Amino acid sequence: MRILVGVDGSTCSIHAATQAGRLASKLRAELELIYVVPPPLFPSGEGTCELDLEGATGNFARKMLTGVRRGLQDRCPVTKLRVLQGSAAEVLVDQARAQDVILVVVGSRGHGALARALLGSHSDRVVRHSPKPVLVVK
Repeated sequence: MRILVGVDGSTCSIHAATQAGRLASKLRAELELIYVVPPPLFPSGEGTCELDLEGATGNFARKMLTGVRRGLQDRCPVTKLRVLQGSAAEVLVDQARAQDVILVVVGSRGHGALARALLGSHSDRVVRHSPKPVLVVK
């Protein structure tokens, strides 16, 4: 059994990972932590979008995920840390479809109020489109 957790470094996502760790411990499930890097605003070169996961964004994502893993290691096994690119909601829903997970866990807030008003909440989109149960942690 595996629980998929979207982590973006926000307080809500860290709290979501902690709650997911508690659940995973009780259910004897594994955790997979995913950090989603948004696609670049402007394509580079010949219409391709390059993502430098070895650069600052990739380093931040790996350090943040490693820190979250370290905080959870006494509670449950974190089996996978992944950095993916795209819309956070779409990536989490796609991963929930593609993998054998029992639950998707997300924080209730990840971006500011203005972006949430204009774009909608990532957690709302995950709840609406995920084929698996979703836990939204405040």
